[in-house]
Order: sequence, then C-alpha cells, then structure tokens
Amino acid sequence: MYRHFYQFSKKPFDVTPDPKFLYMSRNHQETLASIIYGIRERKGFIAVIGEVGTGKTTLLNAALESLDKEIKSAFIFNTDVTFEELLMTVLMDLGLAKTQKTLPKYLALDQLNQYATKEFSSGGNIVIFIDEAQNLNSRTMENLRLLSNLETTKYKLIQIVLSGQPELDEKLRQNELRQLAQRINLRRYITPLNKADTFKYVRHHLNVAEYTGKKLFKKASLKQIWKYSKGVPRKINILCDNALLIGFGLGKKTISKSIVKEAIKDLSWSPYIHYTNVAQRKREVNQQKPQKLMRRFAYASLVLTLGFFLGAGAFHQWQFLPGIMKKLPHMAIQMRTDFPAIPPPYSPPANKEEKNSNASRIPRELSSLRDHQPTPEASGKIENKHELRQVLPTRTDYYNEASSRAAAHFDDAPESMTINNFNNVVVEFGDTLSWIIQERYGEYQNMLPKVIQANPELQNPDFIIPGQIIRLPRIDNPNEQSIKTTTPSS
Repeated sequence: MYRHFYQFSKKPFDVTPDPKFLYMSRNHQETLASIIYGIRERKGFIAVIGEVGTGKTTLLNAALESLDKEIKSAFIFNTDVTFEELLMTVLMDLGLAKTQKTLPKYLALDQLNQYATKEFSSGGNIVIFIDEAQNLNSRTMENLRLLSNLETTKYKLIQIVLSGQPELDEKLRQNELRQLAQRINLRRYITPLNKADTFKYVRHHLNVAEYTGKKLFKKASLKQIWKYSKGVPRKINILCDNALLIGFGLGKKTISKSIVKEAIKDLSWSPYIHYTNVAQRKREVNQQKPQKLMRRFAYASLVLTLGFFLGAGAFHQWQFLPGIMKKLPHMAIQMRTDFPAIPPPYSPPANKEEKNSNASRIPRELSSLRDHQPTPEASGKIENKHELRQVLPTRTDYYNEASSRAAAHFDDAPESMTINNFNNVVVEFGDTLSWIIQERYGEYQNMLPKVIQANPELQNPDFIIPGQIIRLPRIDNPNEQSIKTTTPSS
C-alpha cells in the first residue's frame, strides 16, 4: 500500500521469515555458523534457544538455504503431535511415504534407517529441523533420542536441529530428559539486538527494499523504536510497518518521533481494555483477600507484642513513683525556704521626688555591701579564691533571718544543734560542699557527716546551687576535734 509512495521494491518490514532480510548481528552470525557446522560435521543434536521474535525461524530458513544439494532435509513446524505423527511427517518430507499411508513405529524407523544408510554411502546427509520444539511433550522428546541411535561407528546418520523458546531450555534441564540433553553437542542462544544493532537493522531492511530516497527515519524516531522494541526484530518490523502506514496516511516522506509514538499508541492502547479486564480484576481482588487478612493479622500481632514490652518497661518505671510522691512536700519546703523571693520587675521613676524616695528605701545590707568594696591595694593582692573571700564580705549576716525560718522546718535535726550553735553560709557561684567544709574547718572527711546531719535536706551532697543556705556546726571545744576552726565572719 505504501510501497509505491516511498518507492520500495518490496515491503521492507514484513513479518514473514524471509532470509533475504536477515540482519546478521554478531550473535546471529555465530548461531548460523554453528548450525551449518553441526550439520556438516554430523554432530547429531543441535539446540537453538531464543525469546519470541528474535529470529529463530529466519535463521533456520537461512541455514536451510545454505546447505549443500546432497543434504536432504525435513522441516517440522507443527510440534503439537505424537512421536509417530512426527516420524511420518519426516518420511513424507523426504519422499519416503505418502499422506494416506500410515506405518507402525518400528517399520517407520527401519525405513528411515535404510534411507539414511544409503545416503551416507553416497556422500549425502539428512537433517531434520524442528521449530517451536518447546511444545513437544516429554515422551516425544525422549523418543527423538532413538533417531540419534541411527549411526555408524564414527558418524551420526541423521542430524536434528531443535529450535525453541526458553521453555525448551527448561525442559532439557529436567531430570527425566537428561539422556537427551547429554546428546546435544551444540547449544546456542539468540539474544535481542542492542541499540546500535537496532539502528543498523532498520537501515539494512531499507537497503534490501532498495530505498534510495532521503533519510526516512529520523534519529529521534529510531531511538523511540529501540525504546519500544527492546531490540526484538519482530517488534521492530511491526512498529516500523505501522509507522510507515501512518506516514503514508499523513503524506509524510520522513518518519518523525511523533509518528512513531502514534504507532506505539495504536499498538499498545485499546478503548475496550477496561471492559475486558473487569472480570480478571475481580478474580485478582478475590485472590488477594486472604493475603490481606494474613498481613493484617501479622501487623496486629506485631503491635500487641511491642505494646506488651513497652507496657512492661513503663510498669518497671512506675514502681518508683510512690517514693517520689512522698518526697514532694519536703522538696517544696526546701525550694520555698532556700531561694529568696523574686523581686518585682524594675520600673523607672516618674520624677525626681520618686527617685529620691526610692533611694531612701535601699536596704541597709546593700549599703553595707557597697561600703565594703575592696580597695585597689587589696585587689592587687588577690591571688586565689580563698583570698577573695577574705577581702569580700560574706552574705551570711543578710540571711540569718531566712536561715532561722529554714531551721524551724527540720524537725529531725538533733536537739544539740540549734540556731545558736551553727553558722549559716550562702552558696555562691562556683562553690562546692567539699570546698566550703575544707575552708571552714581545714579538713573534710571527719566534718562531712556532721554537716550532713545539720542539713538533712541535702539529698545529694554533690549537688548544691547558688543561694542555698548551708548550716555549719560550731566547734566550741577545739580539743575534742583535731581540726582547724575558722572564726565566722558574722
């Protein structure tokens, strides 16, 4: 139809296995050479395996045309038969039997053996091509092994070429066919074309069709052909044929990428696919229901298991809550007594009279702090924290009243330790309990238990905060303790 429009001598992309259009890629060249070699050298069984549309039948036809005249051949394309039917088809192709005539199996084998021996003695050979061999049943394939027994001491009298899809390779690997598989001397696999070979394949077909016009397929369209066909020759032929038909309908002398995409859409899309797949979709959904239930059961089991372990861990932590609740009142009292009240936010005075009035209300202790600032001479002599505490006045005097209120809350303190026989020290930034005890008494180990007894609110002696009040017992009789006492600053 479009042949005259594009000036082809013949259709370039026909789906028939014409050996003239066979593009010999490296893989196809090796396979064809192996077939011809196996036949001429009398190797017996030869297997050619490839995916659908990769050119297996075209290769067999090319091998058939390449054989010498003294080689007799039979071509089997209908493999849905028994071994007896297959054997009678071979005899008819060789001219040894008529269509109406039916022979028993042993007579047919004997007749084939006599004919093969006669041809061998005259320098001839016999080859049987079996296409679509993956459809042969196991019994027929096992009986094919009987034909390989027709041989001399050196050569096989009959050569058999098995061509089929990857399912044939799977059958030959079955344990029940291991005897047949061991007799296959040559096994070749046909793979799809790569990208470069796909471009060459299209140009080769155009050359065989004697196309002499300008470049027919643009590079972008060739890339689209490769993307769709994945290098399978049959898909390339079908797609290119449809693209040329669309180009002929549009009156285009060049096949663009858009034309190839339209051809792909015509080959891939159907307006009825929704209706035809409804029943199949329902069957798939029904098959998936048990699987969904199993997955949900597995998820629920996992959640319950995790919940059990998390709950057990939480219960292990909650068992400590009663002890914490008992300590909360004591902790609240400590926070209320140990920290001074937060002063109100500062607001600037409205006038000079208010400023003077505020100045008159400055606490006496703050004024004393200002009056006790270190002199420059004293500041120059400060070398460590101990000297700094001797120069700066402590804030013990300012917290005596707060300390008295705090001591009233510690009912478990010893009767001998009252507000009159211990000194109060306010924790400053950077102080530690060990440093305070060492500074006051000159040693730490013997006095730590006495200080903790005087301060029962200390839950952790290693944790004190600035502003906290520490009561230090007075040692009235230095002879009772071999320690160094320091006169309190108060």
